[in-house]
Amino acid sequence: VYGIGWTPILWSELRKNSPWVYTDDEFPSNIFTFRLYGESGKLHERGGYLVELGPTRREADVRLVELREHHWQDVRTRVVIVELSLYNVNEDIINHVTLIVENLVTGNTLLKAKVDSVKRNMGFVTLIILLVVYILFYISFCLFSINRKGLLVYLSNPGNVLYLLVICSGLTTLAMYVLSYRDLNNYFTEFMKQGTYTYFDYDIFTYYLIRIKISASILLSLAIARVLTLLRFGRTLINYYYSFLLSIKGIFFLTLVTVLFLNVIYFLVYCLNMFLIY
Repeated sequence: VYGIGWTPILWSELRKNSPWVYTDDEFPSNIFTFRLYGESGKLHERGGYLVELGPTRREADVRLVELREHHWQDVRTRVVIVELSLYNVNEDIINHVTLIVENLVTGNTLLKAKVDSVKRNMGFVTLIILLVVYILFYISFCLFSINRKGLLVYLSNPGNVLYLLVICSGLTTLAMYVLSYRDLNNYFTEFMKQGTYTYFDYDIFTYYLIRIKISASILLSLAIARVLTLLRFGRTLINYYYSFLLSIKGIFFLTLVTVLFLNVIYFLVYCLNMFLIY
């Protein structure tokens, strides 16, 4: 435990989030750190001497001057990691910047920079419209089959159960997208009202995106599984096989004809150029 300028100090005299106190997973702290790989390939564990630079550039400059004057970074420093969350109001882009400087025992210095940029698009894209149409088609088809066969008979078929799973997964994905759209829109609106003196929680933003991607992946997997159940081993699969072979032959023939046609065009253009030149 050290004080400012690496001087010995008592625990009772420490200030909150002091850059002179070593922090690890067991030490209570309000700063969340992550394990990161450096340019050397070494995995740097969580913890270390942590500094909050503040939400504004002025506060960050004051804090950096304080650290520089008291020699916070010295010859014993092996790695310095800087993480910044930036919001570009003009372009409406969120940037998460990670800078890693490694001082190796050999005397070399390795630098690594990583920038993750996310652009906000608060509009319903075409894929969402296709998803809604896809879900409505499945729902209408299932309701028609249940009305014709009965619920118990319909559920006795594993393929129909897979249909219902696709519908549930699709509705879940759509609901998560709508809720994420609402929450992120409210978060951005509140952030822009408060101004630059507030922190932008990048983790919350990425959490919504990852959750939607996972739900969409499950939906796609169930839909592919349902398509595979339609390919039964029998006459249907054999017809697909021979149709595929005929298609390959046709594609090969068309490719040869196309190459021949391009060669003829090239020859005619070459002769025409020679005629015009001479």
